[in-house]
Amino acid sequence: MWTGIGMLGALAIYEVATIILPPVLPAVQTAQVIANPRKTPQRKNIKIVSSSSQTPQAGPHGLAEVSYTMQQRQAVATSANTLGFRALLPKWAYPGTTLLESYVEGQDLDLEFSNMMAVEAKTPIASDYPAGSSVNVTLSNGVPAQWLLVYGVGGPGYRLLFEEGGTYVRLEMFSAYVPSALANVKTIAAQFSPLGSMGSDS
Repeated sequence: MWTGIGMLGALAIYEVATIILPPVLPAVQTAQVIANPRKTPQRKNIKIVSSSSQTPQAGPHGLAEVSYTMQQRQAVATSANTLGFRALLPKWAYPGTTLLESYVEGQDLDLEFSNMMAVEAKTPIASDYPAGSSVNVTLSNGVPAQWLLVYGVGGPGYRLLFEEGGTYVRLEMFSAYVPSALANVKTIAAQFSPLGSMGSDS
Protein backbone atom coordinates (compact mmCIF):
# COMPACT_ATOMS: atom_id res chain seq x y z
CA MET A 1 0.00 0.00 0.00
CA TRP A 2 2.71 2.46 1.00
CA THR A 3 4.64 1.60 -2.16
CA GLY A 4 1.63 2.52 -4.27
CA ILE A 5 1.17 5.81 -2.44
CA GLY A 6 4.86 6.61 -2.92
CA MET A 7 4.65 5.94 -6.66
CA LEU A 8 1.58 8.16 -6.98
CA GLY A 9 3.37 10.92 -5.08
CA ALA A 10 6.42 10.70 -7.35
CA LEU A 11 4.19 10.83 -10.44
CA ALA A 12 2.40 13.91 -9.09
CA ILE A 13 5.72 15.69 -8.44
CA TYR A 14 6.90 14.82 -11.96
CA GLU A 15 3.75 16.26 -13.53
CA VAL A 16 3.90 19.46 -11.46
CA ALA A 17 7.61 19.97 -12.25
CA THR A 18 6.88 19.51 -15.96
CA ILE A 19 4.38 22.35 -15.82
CA ILE A 20 6.51 24.67 -13.66
CA LEU A 21 9.87 24.33 -15.40
CA PRO A 22 10.12 26.20 -18.71
CA PRO A 23 10.75 24.25 -21.95
CA VAL A 24 13.66 26.51 -23.01
CA LEU A 25 16.26 28.23 -20.89
CA PRO A 26 16.99 31.95 -21.33
CA ALA A 27 20.23 32.90 -23.06
CA VAL A 28 23.00 34.59 -21.08
CA GLN A 29 26.50 35.76 -21.86
CA THR A 30 29.00 32.99 -22.70
CA ALA A 31 31.37 34.24 -20.01
CA GLN A 32 28.83 33.00 -17.45
CA VAL A 33 28.18 29.59 -18.92
CA ILE A 34 31.18 27.34 -18.29
CA ALA A 35 29.57 24.11 -17.16
CA ASN A 36 30.86 22.16 -14.18
CA PRO A 37 32.61 19.03 -15.50
CA ARG A 38 31.29 15.68 -14.32
CA LYS A 39 33.77 14.03 -11.96
CA THR A 40 33.42 10.44 -13.21
CA PRO A 41 31.95 9.08 -16.46
CA GLN A 42 28.70 7.14 -16.16
CA ARG A 43 29.47 4.58 -18.85
CA LYS A 44 32.53 2.84 -20.21
CA ASN A 45 33.08 0.55 -23.16
CA ILE A 46 35.92 1.10 -25.63
CA LYS A 47 38.03 3.85 -24.11
CA ILE A 48 40.27 6.16 -26.10
CA VAL A 49 42.06 8.82 -24.05
CA SER A 50 44.27 11.51 -25.47
CA SER A 51 45.03 15.20 -25.12
CA SER A 52 46.42 18.08 -27.09
CA SER A 53 48.53 21.03 -25.98
CA GLN A 54 47.61 23.29 -28.90
CA THR A 55 46.45 26.76 -27.85
CA PRO A 56 42.78 27.24 -28.86
CA GLN A 57 41.81 30.19 -31.06
CA ALA A 58 39.05 32.62 -30.23
CA GLY A 59 35.75 31.77 -31.89
CA PRO A 60 32.15 32.99 -32.24
CA HIS A 61 30.25 34.23 -29.16
CA GLY A 62 33.28 33.80 -26.91
CA LEU A 63 33.72 30.13 -27.83
CA ALA A 64 37.12 28.57 -28.46
CA GLU A 65 38.38 26.18 -31.12
CA VAL A 66 38.47 22.56 -29.99
CA SER A 67 41.74 20.78 -30.77
CA TYR A 68 41.92 17.06 -31.62
CA THR A 69 44.95 14.83 -31.99
CA MET A 70 45.47 12.45 -34.88
CA GLN A 71 44.85 9.52 -32.50
CA GLN A 72 41.53 10.97 -31.37
CA ARG A 73 40.34 11.58 -34.93
CA GLN A 74 41.32 8.09 -36.05
CA ALA A 75 39.63 6.46 -33.06
CA VAL A 76 36.40 8.40 -33.58
CA ALA A 77 36.38 7.74 -37.34
CA THR A 78 37.02 4.01 -36.88
CA SER A 79 34.22 3.64 -34.32
CA ALA A 80 31.75 5.59 -36.46
CA ASN A 81 32.62 3.60 -39.58
CA THR A 82 32.07 0.37 -37.67
CA LEU A 83 28.60 1.61 -36.65
CA GLY A 84 27.78 2.71 -40.21
CA PHE A 85 27.74 6.51 -40.07
CA ARG A 86 30.05 9.52 -40.44
CA ALA A 87 31.15 11.09 -37.16
CA LEU A 88 30.58 14.76 -36.37
CA LEU A 89 32.84 16.77 -34.06
CA PRO A 90 32.34 20.30 -32.72
CA LYS A 91 34.86 22.78 -34.10
CA TRP A 92 34.02 25.43 -31.48
CA ALA A 93 32.86 25.01 -27.89
CA TYR A 94 33.26 26.58 -24.45
CA PRO A 95 36.87 27.63 -23.71
CA GLY A 96 38.85 24.75 -22.27
CA THR A 97 36.70 22.03 -23.86
CA THR A 98 38.70 18.90 -24.64
CA LEU A 99 37.74 15.43 -25.87
CA LEU A 100 38.55 13.08 -23.00
CA GLU A 101 37.47 9.78 -24.50
CA SER A 102 35.36 8.11 -27.15
CA TYR A 103 33.72 4.71 -26.86
CA VAL A 104 31.05 2.54 -28.44
CA GLU A 105 27.92 1.85 -26.41
CA GLY A 106 25.66 -0.58 -28.27
CA GLN A 107 24.84 1.16 -31.57
CA ASP A 108 25.91 4.59 -30.29
CA LEU A 109 29.22 6.40 -30.33
CA ASP A 110 29.77 8.33 -27.09
CA LEU A 111 32.07 11.34 -27.21
CA GLU A 112 32.86 12.50 -23.70
CA PHE A 113 34.29 15.99 -23.45
CA SER A 114 35.50 17.81 -20.36
CA ASN A 115 32.15 19.58 -19.93
CA MET A 116 29.65 17.86 -22.22
CA MET A 117 28.61 14.58 -23.80
CA ALA A 118 27.71 14.00 -27.44
CA VAL A 119 26.05 10.71 -28.38
CA GLU A 120 25.94 9.91 -32.11
CA ALA A 121 24.20 7.20 -34.11
CA LYS A 122 22.84 6.42 -37.58
CA THR A 123 19.27 6.26 -36.26
CA PRO A 124 17.32 8.51 -33.85
CA ILE A 125 18.65 8.18 -30.30
CA ALA A 126 16.11 7.00 -27.74
CA SER A 127 16.15 8.47 -24.24
CA ASP A 128 16.47 6.28 -21.15
CA TYR A 129 13.89 8.52 -19.46
CA PRO A 130 10.65 10.06 -20.79
CA ALA A 131 10.84 13.74 -21.71
CA GLY A 132 8.94 16.09 -19.42
CA SER A 133 8.65 18.65 -22.20
CA SER A 134 10.12 19.44 -25.61
CA VAL A 135 10.35 22.31 -28.04
CA ASN A 136 11.50 22.50 -31.65
CA VAL A 137 14.19 25.03 -32.57
CA THR A 138 16.47 25.80 -35.50
CA LEU A 139 20.24 26.03 -35.23
CA SER A 140 22.10 28.98 -36.74
CA ASN A 141 23.22 26.77 -39.64
CA GLY A 142 19.57 26.02 -40.50
CA VAL A 143 19.51 22.50 -39.03
CA PRO A 144 16.25 21.64 -37.19
CA ALA A 145 16.76 20.61 -33.57
CA GLN A 146 14.72 19.76 -30.51
CA TRP A 147 15.22 20.54 -26.83
CA LEU A 148 14.13 17.82 -24.41
CA LEU A 149 13.70 18.40 -20.68
CA VAL A 150 14.46 15.01 -19.14
CA TYR A 151 14.04 13.97 -15.51
CA GLY A 152 16.46 11.24 -14.53
CA VAL A 153 19.22 10.34 -12.11
CA GLY A 154 20.65 13.53 -10.62
CA GLY A 155 17.62 15.69 -11.39
CA PRO A 156 16.24 17.31 -14.53
CA GLY A 157 18.48 18.29 -17.42
CA TYR A 158 18.28 19.44 -21.02
CA ARG A 159 19.30 17.48 -24.09
CA LEU A 160 19.52 18.94 -27.58
CA LEU A 161 18.74 16.55 -30.45
CA PHE A 162 19.59 17.21 -34.09
CA GLU A 163 20.49 15.34 -37.28
CA GLU A 164 23.00 16.40 -39.88
CA GLY A 165 24.09 14.48 -42.96
CA GLY A 166 22.52 11.25 -41.75
CA THR A 167 24.17 11.39 -38.30
CA TYR A 168 21.90 11.80 -35.27
CA VAL A 169 23.33 13.66 -32.28
CA ARG A 170 22.22 14.09 -28.67
CA LEU A 171 24.15 16.86 -26.93
CA GLU A 172 24.04 17.49 -23.19
CA MET A 173 26.11 19.50 -20.74
CA PHE A 174 27.53 18.12 -17.49
CA SER A 175 25.46 20.29 -15.17
CA ALA A 176 22.17 20.37 -13.32
CA TYR A 177 19.15 22.49 -14.14
CA VAL A 178 20.94 25.86 -14.16
CA PRO A 179 20.00 28.35 -16.91
CA SER A 180 23.50 29.82 -17.21
CA ALA A 181 25.00 26.37 -17.89
CA LEU A 182 23.05 25.84 -21.12
CA ALA A 183 23.26 29.21 -22.87
CA ASN A 184 24.70 29.08 -26.38
CA VAL A 185 24.46 25.28 -26.56
CA LYS A 186 22.63 25.74 -29.87
CA THR A 187 25.66 27.69 -31.11
CA ILE A 188 27.94 24.79 -30.15
CA ALA A 189 25.62 22.31 -31.88
CA ALA A 190 25.81 24.39 -35.07
CA GLN A 191 29.61 23.96 -35.00
CA PHE A 192 29.43 20.17 -35.39
CA SER A 193 31.08 19.20 -38.70
CA PRO A 194 31.95 15.93 -40.46
CA LEU A 195 35.28 14.62 -39.25
CA GLY A 196 36.91 14.83 -42.69
CA SER A 197 35.97 18.48 -43.27
CA MET A 198 37.67 20.05 -40.27
CA GLY A 199 41.07 20.79 -41.82
CA SER A 200 44.42 19.33 -40.89
CA ASP A 201 44.96 17.20 -37.83
CA SER A 202 46.48 18.68 -34.71
